[in-house]
Amino acid sequence: MHRCLEIQEVLQIIFENLYHDQSHYFPHLPPTPPTDRSSLARTARTCRGFSDIALDILWREQSSLLHLLKCLPSHTWEMVDPTISRQKIRFRAPVRTPDWDRVLLYAHRVQTMSVYTQPAELWLEAVELLAISSPVTTLFPRLRTLRWATEEPALFPYIRMFLSPTLKSIDLHFPSDSSRLSVLSYLSSKVPSLAIHSPEFDQQLAEEVTIFVLALRNIQEFTVPAVLPAAYERLASLSSLKRLTLENLDGCPPPDVITSDLPSFRSLTHLHVEGSTVQLLKNLLQRCERTPLESFYSRSKAPATGAVVYDLLVTLSDGCIHHRLTLISIQLGGFNAIVAIGPNATTYEILPATLRPLLMFPNLSSFTISSPFSVSLDNDFIDAMSIAWPKIENISFLVSTTTTRATLSALSAFALRCPHLRYLELEFDASTVPQGPHPPTQAPRVRQTELMVLGVGDSPIESPTRVAHFLSAMFPGLEDIEANSTQGLTDEEDETYQKWREVRKLVPLLAAARSEEETFWMAQAQTPGEAAQ
Repeated sequence: MHRCLEIQEVLQIIFENLYHDQSHYFPHLPPTPPTDRSSLARTARTCRGFSDIALDILWREQSSLLHLLKCLPSHTWEMVDPTISRQKIRFRAPVRTPDWDRVLLYAHRVQTMSVYTQPAELWLEAVELLAISSPVTTLFPRLRTLRWATEEPALFPYIRMFLSPTLKSIDLHFPSDSSRLSVLSYLSSKVPSLAIHSPEFDQQLAEEVTIFVLALRNIQEFTVPAVLPAAYERLASLSSLKRLTLENLDGCPPPDVITSDLPSFRSLTHLHVEGSTVQLLKNLLQRCERTPLESFYSRSKAPATGAVVYDLLVTLSDGCIHHRLTLISIQLGGFNAIVAIGPNATTYEILPATLRPLLMFPNLSSFTISSPFSVSLDNDFIDAMSIAWPKIENISFLVSTTTTRATLSALSAFALRCPHLRYLELEFDASTVPQGPHPPTQAPRVRQTELMVLGVGDSPIESPTRVAHFLSAMFPGLEDIEANSTQGLTDEEDETYQKWREVRKLVPLLAAARSEEETFWMAQAQTPGEAAQ
């Protein structure tokens, strides 16, 4: 065997690539050897020098107990339903203590275990057998991540078998019956990452989780479905907390106003809030003071007026360190809210002045805002965005209606100042096309090669050829243009949609033709000596 293969780190890299190769699933990717899980298993059987590392990788992540139970002697079990979707194992002979030796050997290698939502009968018999006959109380002694993604009550009492002292991350889905919340008292406060999920807000769940939160000490990543106001104060005081996700907050009482002068959320880098009102979110952000937020995500089911959204963004700007924030995603209500609001919809319009606090974040790389009401942009604000966000990679305005005053020429600001922009979604008026993205005599020309996808929504357009010429000159790397189709019309009947489809076809053709011409004339400009070389 070659000496390089005696180095454990080299073998680790080789076997990781062998295990993760997916060329047979994605034939459009560059061809690679057709390897899969069975190839790594064969490698493990090649020699003792390969065995340990290959087996560690093979057993590291498991989404079923099936592979483990098949390590029991073959006379003790049989497959009842061998179909891929409903594999069920049935035991036909007693399992004795010596029979567990091989099972425990491989269980020692498992570091991530996932229990997904499945019919209870597929798991219950196997889990009961483990609980009764296993010679150990903790089945996976090296388990680091547990994903308990089933709300099946019959399985929940057996979760203790999976709670290893080495656990670093627990993702826990509670059954609808809150009587099983006693497991919270068993969870160690030393687990640095804990996610608790529930299908909907429940008062008893909120009370139990709040008691649990008040006892937290060293949590770093925490996902929680619903808590009472007292829990927010405790979460804000945890200096170790870096990632916080709040889910299903409909019906949950909002946090109180600030009652403490102590620093809040001192280490929080990621805040993710779903199902809240904007007012609840604002009260939460008021607890932030120079918080090092890097990402901020919020999804509220209820709409908010432009004035309320402005106050929220001001609170966000006041509470965090500006240069740290790189991702902002805000969803303002569902798209059925327009009917409920009625004639007062104009107060819910998002204006440039509403979004101006966002210009305080110079390192923003991704920005998304979704609203059932219109977002009215203009060329001046688009120009201001391009100046404020030189590192931006993704910009997305998801709206159902638009009153945009921005024009096609505004896109040149992104080409000039945003060299990393890859995805852009906003509406603009393309019915009037400038003479060109740059004068014929201008050198060097403005060209941005990173933009790959342009979402235009319902942007008006007159001349597909002229628009394609304009876009291909500034964004030669553009691969896709996404446009909305008008409700009630087929794609063929929708004239605007068909025009944007024509632009989509023309842009890469024009960019390729322009590139060929540039290559030709650059070759012609070379001296004979340079050409010969």
